[in-house]
Amino acid sequence: MDFEDSRLTGIKVRQLDQLLQAFQELTGKVPRYVFLDEVHRVGNYGEWFRKRIDTKVFLPAPPLP
Repeated sequence: MDFEDSRLTGIKVRQLDQLLQAFQELTGKVPRYVFLDEVHRVGNYGEWFRKRIDTKVFLPAPPLP
């Protein structure tokens, strides 16, 4: 998920589960991996991670100066 995408502007942490649910409904599959780009734009995203500790989550490192 690219949180720089204008369609995700203003997304709330409670909506992250809805995104995963939509993926499952559209594909019929539970996501094995979740890639979150610019997730810092979602306020309080850390609490969401703690609830899903058994899920593999990848956060890209910020670019070096």
